Amino acid sequence: MRENPGRPTPDFPVIIVGAGPVGLTLAVGLAKQGVRSIVLEKKTKLDEHSRALAVQASTLELLNSYGVADEFLQEGCFLRQISLHDVDRNKVALRMSFDEIATETAYPGMLVLPQDRVEHLLLHRVLETGLSEVRFGHRFLSYTETSDHLAVSFADCSDVQTTMTSSFLVGCDGSHSGIRRAWTEELEGTTFPVRVFLCDIRVPDSLRDELPFPRLHLTHSGLVGAVRYKRFHWRLLGPIPVGESEEEALSSERISSLVARLLGPGSFEQIWVAAFSIHARIAPSFRKGQVLLAGDAAHISTPAGGQGMNSGMQDAQNLAWKLAFALKGGNTEQLLDSYDRERRPAIASFVLPFTTYSARFVFTAARLRLIPIALWAGRLALRNSQIRHAAGRGFAMLGTRYKPSPLISGERKWIGRRVACGPMSGLTIFSFSASAQILQELEQAVRDFARDGTLPVIASRNLESADPIGIQLQARSNLVAFVRPDGYVGWAALSPTATKTVVGVRKALGMFIDGQPVRPQSVPGKR
Repeated sequence: MRENPGRPTPDFPVIIVGAGPVGLTLAVGLAKQGVRSIVLEKKTKLDEHSRALAVQASTLELLNSYGVADEFLQEGCFLRQISLHDVDRNKVALRMSFDEIATETAYPGMLVLPQDRVEHLLLHRVLETGLSEVRFGHRFLSYTETSDHLAVSFADCSDVQTTMTSSFLVGCDGSHSGIRRAWTEELEGTTFPVRVFLCDIRVPDSLRDELPFPRLHLTHSGLVGAVRYKRFHWRLLGPIPVGESEEEALSSERISSLVARLLGPGSFEQIWVAAFSIHARIAPSFRKGQVLLAGDAAHISTPAGGQGMNSGMQDAQNLAWKLAFALKGGNTEQLLDSYDRERRPAIASFVLPFTTYSARFVFTAARLRLIPIALWAGRLALRNSQIRHAAGRGFAMLGTRYKPSPLISGERKWIGRRVACGPMSGLTIFSFSASAQILQELEQAVRDFARDGTLPVIASRNLESADPIGIQLQARSNLVAFVRPDGYVGWAALSPTATKTVVGVRKALGMFIDGQPVRPQSVPGKR
């Protein structure tokens, strides 16, 4: 391997490895905070295959806070309800509406949009910011960490090696992460005996293209489904029978038979096919020093509902503002530690159990021929509004709640909770049915923040208890809550003084070191 004899590459505050949805979301989030970054991707271009198909409500909220949600909605198909069509009985087998969560999110539904389009939209936004550079055909090699910086080595397609320095390095480079391998750590957890196939096809006729979806067909090995992900393009998916080889399961005869059963007879073009196992695995840690993991590099789960892609993008949202505040001179140890202590338990308590339970259920139901009974039970359960609400929140990934961390403190009933409608356009302190005295204290706190050169503008809003946010939080009178950049309550107190509010907000943003506010400091790389 040859050393690059040219001028050294300029330093970047943050180096991101991996230009998938997670790495690109992180770059956009950093740019929103005014932080420069560089994204290194070993592929020579973005992947052209569809892969994950669903963008959930919680992810649409974060995209909205980054100013790109409308572009995503224009390109995809937004479903306010999911109706599973049984092609064998020619009727709806199960219907789930998202109306029950309409008061909690501006996006009560699911966006069908393939991952390749997600990546193209994000890449366009990254380049549009002017604060991030994306280098394709560059693979990560190694890094070394000193007391004040990281030295990151990578190579281009010609095997020319370059080393650049940065403050932080983030591995968004998938389940075979080179950065995690540098830690000599493997993902821990379970790989299930269930194998699944995905097959993308193109149909030429409008008649089949306009069929209702998702479409289901019950086979001897379980349910096989079809989802339309853009005009004339359909995804087929289902289990591979136990004891059958991938070649048998993915043969042209088998695919043709499934297409005819799910969509009707006619010609089609096979675009892409893949088979994989289902995992529920997580890294022992999401952080070592100034190096962090996000997305599949940190955890892998079921592809159902785009859980892996969506949870990874939410990792990036949680991390982006914390890296920015660390670069402003905040408490780096607490900011980075909070990422590991918030996101890892969130993945372990929801995303991985969802994978585990769904995989075991599907495997057991198929083996015991119980799928028709399970669909009947599901229809019966969804008649209950509370079950519909819980199912909608879970599917939309709105139920994440962070436990107390280095950045989350205060009244435990309210802290760590996502607020209705997600991230705000700016940092906000909410009060609920506050007295005149509390409002005066908050006005003083806002004036104190305005004189502080280390913090962005922080606004104060007084809401009535009937406001959706108040209802969701079950707010009491004189409750004061600070909402972080990612839309979660970082600090809350009843009837706080101005001083207590200032301290609580600063701690929630990691801008407290050894009990003292940080001194004003510019953000490295900020323009």
